[in-house]
Amino acid sequence: MKNKVFSQVAFLSILLGLLPLQMFAQNIQIIGIGTTETNYPPNTQVFEYGWASMLYTSEEMGEAKSITKIAFDQTTDYAGYWEYAVLENQKVYVKQVDESVFGSLAYKDPTNVANGYTLVFDGTIQFNLSWIEIELSTPLEYDGTSALIVHYENHRGTSSPIVNVKFNASGVSNNVFKALGGDGVFPTSFGTYVMDRPNIALFYNGEGPATPANPTPANNSLKAKVDTDLEFFIGANTTSYNVYFGTTNPPTDLLIDNASVTSPGNYSCNPSEELGGLLNPKTKYFWQVVASDGSITSNSEIWNITTQGVIEDFPFFTSFEECLFVRLLLILLTGVGLW
Repeated sequence: MKNKVFSQVAFLSILLGLLPLQMFAQNIQIIGIGTTETNYPPNTQVFEYGWASMLYTSEEMGEAKSITKIAFDQTTDYAGYWEYAVLENQKVYVKQVDESVFGSLAYKDPTNVANGYTLVFDGTIQFNLSWIEIELSTPLEYDGTSALIVHYENHRGTSSPIVNVKFNASGVSNNVFKALGGDGVFPTSFGTYVMDRPNIALFYNGEGPATPANPTPANNSLKAKVDTDLEFFIGANTTSYNVYFGTTNPPTDLLIDNASVTSPGNYSCNPSEELGGLLNPKTKYFWQVVASDGSITSNSEIWNITTQGVIEDFPFFTSFEECLFVRLLLILLTGVGLW
């Protein structure tokens, strides 16, 4: 009897351990689709210190969720500065509030418990191109009705080497983003309202299909081949997906319709094959993957690629760079100019 009870308990433990995998999936909610470049966060790195407070309204935040990570969308940096940077002593605080805008430009010390902030990250952040994920030390239990303040502080204490990373941001018409930088000591005076607020991604475990992720070519890729494959990761709780593709943002042309998913993994499609011809050169295309479990859908970020220029010239149809290489090679081999 004892062994039987143990077996039942063990079986129940295994079953309960499997339930989260069956019921929940990694979802991503993105607030902001603008492509205006901003230095915030972590504040422009020409300063040794800085802070930035971003308020996202309850309408933008949506339903209640347990947020495990946040991310900011790093884009290209200024020529001559690092695209990749390791920044030490970075801190992120969060606070749920009733307000829809900041009441003032004042700095609110997040270490003062009276101000109601929670420290969710304290450490080093590796900045690369694309979404920079910041894993929260404690999940944020968002209540589904409040606005959310994400308060970022850079305590690096140096501006050398200059790390002028930039982020995609969306224009805002009200006072929902304020920031300040400084040297010598951490600035605690009044900040400045900034009208381009960084786009943010919220990672959370939720019901329904996981949000499609990990695009290849990477988002904002330049010189994509005119017959390029589009690859992406399909996660848990997904039975099918659609792919939308086109030159408008958001894309509205259905490229792949109701493709079957047997298990999580990497999937791909080729727009040229689906459309029956090569993509136009030097053209910006947008694409999006929509996952479904049969009743609930989950939309990926809207990604984009820009195709490379090509030269159509017998016996070659190739990229400009490849064609130039071939011409130079023939000149070296034959001594005859082909221009």
